[in-house]
Amino acid sequence: MTSKDFQVRYYENEMPAIGDVVMVKVEKMTDTSCYVRLLEYNNIEGMIPYTELSRRRIRSISQLAKVGRLQIAVVIRLDAEKKYIDLSKKQVTAEERRQCEERFRKSKTVASIMCYTAIETKIPVLDVMKAIAWPLYKSHGNAYDALKQAVQNPDQIFGPLKLDAALHEKIVSIVQIKLKAEVLKLQADVNVTCFTAEGVDAIRDVLLLGQAAGQREGSPIVTVNVQAPPTYAIHTTTEDKEAGVAMLQECIEVMKAEMARRGGQVEVREPPRVMGADGKAEEEKDKLDSDEEDADE
Repeated sequence: MTSKDFQVRYYENEMPAIGDVVMVKVEKMTDTSCYVRLLEYNNIEGMIPYTELSRRRIRSISQLAKVGRLQIAVVIRLDAEKKYIDLSKKQVTAEERRQCEERFRKSKTVASIMCYTAIETKIPVLDVMKAIAWPLYKSHGNAYDALKQAVQNPDQIFGPLKLDAALHEKIVSIVQIKLKAEVLKLQADVNVTCFTAEGVDAIRDVLLLGQAAGQREGSPIVTVNVQAPPTYAIHTTTEDKEAGVAMLQECIEVMKAEMARRGGQVEVREPPRVMGADGKAEEEKDKLDSDEEDADE
């Protein structure tokens, strides 16, 4: 199999519909337009006219789009027969951008798993998509959510697909390896200050109180470390992101209440977020080349 064998659209429909918000990659810039590839639709070409890049006046297109960068755009005109797709970046709202980014990450993971399954089984990837991914999109909204459930309940998810025995066994094995629970490191940064007579003692007590709030049985363990006074980092590790974020937020609220009682202040500098192995927030590394002023917030 060559690399072209693994170029496949993520969804059953060959093209998006008018109004669909899609992830695109900038391929070429001209004086009047930005030409892009729709990553979820087998890299078919689309065009963002100059007038649809931004709501504000700009001196050049290069201010808002760079070749090779990802953008989120909405389909505004479509000719399915001629395969013409016109898109708009400026008409995408902040909420649509967030939803598209989340959907794309999930769908990209699904496509990757299907490609790996195709390699392992020597079945064309399009046939694997037809047999597994596309039916799961229909039954579960997003195939990624179904595959996550299949880690614990494979027969419940894959049984209705009536796969042949070899393909069923392989996709179960691959999903359990690729989508097993990941241990996440979460961190929140706070500034802790107290200028009363008991300032040092108050700060120490509040930090210990915040750490103790995360020591309940069944909850993620919380630790507090100094970064550079008055900034402190509150950490936890967990397989459940929502539970971890909720735990850190609870610790922060406990610290705020106690410090307010003692005449000081706890200010959130950075809210709870997932940290990478390099110590940087994953959200920062995955940030798209987007113009927030273009969002209809």
